[in-house]
Amino acid sequence: MIKGTVLETIEDCVYLNADNVVSKATLEVVDDGGKVGLSVQGARSLWKTFLDDAFVLTKRAEVIAENLPTRFPNLSIDELTAIKVYTSDQMRNGSKIYQTLNTELRAGTLSDFNNELNDLLNRGLGKLTPHNGNVFRGVYGAEANLAKSWKVGDEIPFKDFKSSSTNKQVAAYDFSYSKGESVIYEIKGANGSNVCGISCMPNEMEVMFRSNLKFKVKEVDLNHMIFDKNFEHQNKFTKIVLELIP
Repeated sequence: MIKGTVLETIEDCVYLNADNVVSKATLEVVDDGGKVGLSVQGARSLWKTFLDDAFVLTKRAEVIAENLPTRFPNLSIDELTAIKVYTSDQMRNGSKIYQTLNTELRAGTLSDFNNELNDLLNRGLGKLTPHNGNVFRGVYGAEANLAKSWKVGDEIPFKDFKSSSTNKQVAAYDFSYSKGESVIYEIKGANGSNVCGISCMPNEMEVMFRSNLKFKVKEVDLNHMIFDKNFEHQNKFTKIVLELIP
């Protein structure tokens, strides 16, 4: 800490500390006998609740062990860790982490943990090279029931994160048909983020969309036939074509 006359105070300054952790602090510009320097007051991690979680720490260790910061130099270790955590099936307080986050996003009320996870995910996904081809998302339950009511021209806001796959069969059969449903989205010109190189489930060929995006319904096909993953049988699906609204 530099002592002297405080010339200027900068509140809530976000910076990268010596340990490569994004932090927030109050900075003071100090004059110490003609020498001007910076004094840091009240430094703290910007995402302390999330980053101090025991499971998150294990995923952070995996990020480092797998050399992901070198493979994805545009992303911070914290952002890579957030993607690892979200794409896991880990339970926290009785529910899977990604399910709880998305439930809270739809409700509009976020815990400290999920608020920080949401922030880190959006930051990280925004830095990945976008996947510009079409992707697919199989749905079931309440989301499938809601999707069946959509009509061409409807604008659909998604408050939560949406996962999709570059593989139609994976999306249709692993995430809809296996759950007793037959509804699939085809998202045109996706511009989502390919997380296969980071994801805990790389076999899903996952492309993720940031939270709080809006899509337009371009087509509804009630009789779309899709082969199973072995290309032996076809089953009928409702296919809804969506396009991202910039």
